[in-house]
Amino acid sequence: MRHTILWLTVVGWALAGCTAVDPGAAPAAASDKVPPALVGTTWRLVALDAAGTLQPAAGSAPITAQVINEGTLRLSGSAGCNTYNAPLDLSTGGFVVGNVATTRKACQDDAVMQQERRFVAMLARAQTATVREGQLEILDAQGTTILVFAAEGG
Repeated sequence: MRHTILWLTVVGWALAGCTAVDPGAAPAAASDKVPPALVGTTWRLVALDAAGTLQPAAGSAPITAQVINEGTLRLSGSAGCNTYNAPLDLSTGGFVVGNVATTRKACQDDAVMQQERRFVAMLARAQTATVREGQLEILDAQGTTILVFAAEGG
């Protein structure tokens, strides 16, 4: 028994010594191309696409977005009733939102719940974005603006 434990310990050390770590390697997916105005700003939804027409965001529960850069890029915020979080890819010059995870609280107001569902569905369609004059516009693959945010406090 004692020999087995000693043998497993030696094998464990040997395997641990075989891993290579490059201390100079950059964190995966962190992008130096992230516009400074995008990170650290809380964006509040002001309009979203409804059958090809931008309509003002409704309801008393604001929809917000923040780009977080902690080695990997993430988009998170409030979807109205629930919070959301998703990976964000800007590496090809686009604005591609990965699978969106949300909390699952029920909204008191059905209109807010419907808007939240539309918002999350539109995040999946995001392909590019522009930031200018205190606004973040998110566009789909056809170049149609589907979400418009304003910088909070701006």
